[in-house]
Amino acid sequence: MKSINYTFIVPLAAFFSVVSPIFGETNPDSSPQEPAEVVDWRDADRTYYGKVDDSGPGKHFNDNAHIVVADDGTWVAAWSTGEHEGGAGMHLVYSLSKDKGRTWSKSQPVEPPAKNVTSAYGYLFKSPVNGRIFSIYRFHDHEKVMAEMRRLGQKPPVTGGHFRDTTGEIAFRYSDDHGKTWSDRHFIPTRRTLADNPEGPMCGWFFGMGPVVIDDHVWFTGNKYKATITTGGAANSSKTSANTWETWFWKSPNMHKEKDPEKFIWENKPNGDLGIVPDKGVRYWVEASLVQLEKPENLYCVARNRYTGVLGQSFSTDGGDTWQTPPSAAQYWDGSGDLNNPKAGPMLKQLEDGTYLLTFYNDRAYPHNKVPWYKLHDRSPLWVAVGWPDGNVLKFSQPELLLFNDENVKTGSEGNRSSIYHPFLFETDGRVFTVFSNKKTDVQIAEIPRSLIDGLKHQRTAKEVAKDGLVAELSSEQIAASPIRDIPNSEMWRRGASNGKGFALDFWFEPGDMKPGETLLDTRNEAGQGIWIGVSENGKVGIELKDAAGKHDKAFCAESAIVAGKMNHVVVNVDAASHVITIIVNGVISGEDTRMNFKQYDRTIGATPGSRKLFLGTPSNELKESSETAFTGKIENLRIYNRYLRTSEAISHFRAGVGNKEN
Repeated sequence: MKSINYTFIVPLAAFFSVVSPIFGETNPDSSPQEPAEVVDWRDADRTYYGKVDDSGPGKHFNDNAHIVVADDGTWVAAWSTGEHEGGAGMHLVYSLSKDKGRTWSKSQPVEPPAKNVTSAYGYLFKSPVNGRIFSIYRFHDHEKVMAEMRRLGQKPPVTGGHFRDTTGEIAFRYSDDHGKTWSDRHFIPTRRTLADNPEGPMCGWFFGMGPVVIDDHVWFTGNKYKATITTGGAANSSKTSANTWETWFWKSPNMHKEKDPEKFIWENKPNGDLGIVPDKGVRYWVEASLVQLEKPENLYCVARNRYTGVLGQSFSTDGGDTWQTPPSAAQYWDGSGDLNNPKAGPMLKQLEDGTYLLTFYNDRAYPHNKVPWYKLHDRSPLWVAVGWPDGNVLKFSQPELLLFNDENVKTGSEGNRSSIYHPFLFETDGRVFTVFSNKKTDVQIAEIPRSLIDGLKHQRTAKEVAKDGLVAELSSEQIAASPIRDIPNSEMWRRGASNGKGFALDFWFEPGDMKPGETLLDTRNEAGQGIWIGVSENGKVGIELKDAAGKHDKAFCAESAIVAGKMNHVVVNVDAASHVITIIVNGVISGEDTRMNFKQYDRTIGATPGSRKLFLGTPSNELKESSETAFTGKIENLRIYNRYLRTSEAISHFRAGVGNKEN
């Protein structure tokens, strides 16, 4: 087949110079200059908007951070710290910033540390009425709790850190001087329910995503975990299993207005003796986020659902008195399925412009799915979506990758786990931020670009084709006329993951036989190094990569994604900074792994030299041996980008249709 040169929108060399780690040198005899490293703003190990923790890597456990902005403009942060999670002496500390989060004061205790006392897992809340800042947290005096249980002849079913973490009282302190000093300790009453013993210490894990004001009432979420303290009596009711986690709400009509804490009024919701509980055997429905929908009485919450792996949701239509039980799974607006989130609490916040913004983990790993336990701590990457009201619930956009880190960068008490822990969203001056714990060691802040949020908001309607990074666009006629095309040589080839922009290949095609091995695009050389995009078993479309050292990886869409007999739109998206591949098929992220809809590819894969030619619709003729075949369908359109596309951009391309004719 004859090779024909052609003109790209920008020089093709510019494309191949930034598509690391997939493409590398085409001329092994050249000596390219190494480019300066470009750090991605989403990389929690290498960059951040601000860093709050001052204890240094590896010295302390730091997690569960919250930030509020005081009325004088001071940023106030508070988080849990200690030698390790669940250890005796865990306590809350705070820090202040006068330059909008860039630099921070040395941390000071909100609750002074004490032997066998745990004061942690807290919230910050600023009253919108009088500006008072509250630190609300769980207070556990271990000696006092154990003495009371011994007096009553009780023995806790669990001991150690888990017991300290999930029992105790709700305490708070407040500041009337923008976080400089804090009041004495006060307590918030909790109603005794079936999850508690008839008398004595009460169970409770007061951990969630922070207080909100709904219909002029302050609400916050927490949990009761029966297994930590239940020993008999009413608590062993057959209505729930003995080790069920229940979600509860605390509600006050005057905490944000009344100055005297002794006059605060509190009640627990829902009514009755049971909180929001999942089906029997599920157990784990915790760390909830609460928002109000279109009517004051219409409340909605999402939660971590560890044992089914989905993002749990429940709603109330009577102001929180009763809730949908058992809760259901949160869903994408386009009907493509449930959202995944078993690993940590989701954060759902309504922004000032009314947008419902959600951060979650998008990975269904959990013990009952034969996934190793440590994968529950592999909480990276973090994803973000927006929600739109749909009756009594929210339906969510397709997600964007928000933050990631590298398991090979070792910091802190959690070792080298790849984890973004417990992100908390806050908004100030029209800007949206998240504060989180990087590997449970470093408390960091990242700003979420408005362009990312706007893209999510307009997923249902946008129909534009991105021009930024577009280096080539070919029609079916151009591809048919010259399916083999030269790649000009360049002295500047990116190596490894030094740049991180990655690349995207955007196809419109009509399926043919869709037999395994059919080829859409191929850059492989005689050694099989390069990239191949084509059809796998059961009609799955995806990408295979192989570098000069022989390391390889692959990613494919789900079996049911490609629709026979019609034009399909596929974006193969390689994000080289996060080492994540997403395949967006007809506007939906689609992955062959039932656990998650994306692929984290091997971080050790380097540059893949490949051929100096592009083969379109036909396998590379440079391979010594090949089982791949020509594509039996029709490639209608191809776009090549020298960067990864955001999910929202890929969906917009799908809506724009073939040749920009609306789909």
